[in-house]
Amino acid sequence: MVRGRLPGVPNPVPQRRLSGSARPHNWRLLRVVECSSCGATYTAPRPASMDRYYPRRYRAYGPLVTLILGAFYRMRVSRWAAWKPKGGSVLEIGCGSGLMLAAFSQRGWKAVGIERNEEVVARVRPGPGVEITTLPVEELPAEARFDLILMFHVLEHIGDPVRLLRECAKRLAPGGRVVVNVPNFGSWQARFAGTNWLHLDIPRHLVHYTPKTLAADARTSAIEGHPDWVCVDRTRSVRVGGERVQSDYG
Repeated sequence: MVRGRLPGVPNPVPQRRLSGSARPHNWRLLRVVECSSCGATYTAPRPASMDRYYPRRYRAYGPLVTLILGAFYRMRVSRWAAWKPKGGSVLEIGCGSGLMLAAFSQRGWKAVGIERNEEVVARVRPGPGVEITTLPVEELPAEARFDLILMFHVLEHIGDPVRLLRECAKRLAPGGRVVVNVPNFGSWQARFAGTNWLHLDIPRHLVHYTPKTLAADARTSAIEGHPDWVCVDRTRSVRVGGERVQSDYG
């Protein structure tokens, strides 16, 4: 195992080299790097710009996939929205074409989405009660507060996830919740598939989470100060401070 250093991490860290033969772009220069002190795992080095790795039609699905995803998202939304059956306000970060937002809107929620891909935003025609913007969280109107903030397979794409989580904490309404879904780098699927694991997806995935490292980022971001901080989960739960955090790993 190769030893190396992460920026800002004083101790040597073990690095796992990734094969460059079967992947696009210059994969030979990329590694998955794990901090030997805290276990945080990153893609290194990080590209100076991520634009080339997100084609214009990234997440532009055809009719059949859209139909299947719509049904899947409606099932997810029915669970997430159940705690406020009379409706509330939701912010989805990385909303794509807004399929989840539409499902919330159908349940009487006011839905706002953030999407980095300007072409996707220009192409989408949001339904009633749905708004989609390219503004980052910190540039939303100062008074904007949300009962639910949702990041579905988004946090692993963020270069500074703790900063984003802190911005989310500022935007929560009293009693609000944050729901995060990320791939589980500690799963048996990840260990079995190795460099061929579907959810490795470097360099788009900049951070590779396990339940322990996600809980650590939640603590660092101070979201645990909100009593209803939640990551909805199928498989296991962890604790953040005194709160139970359900964690959903794809």
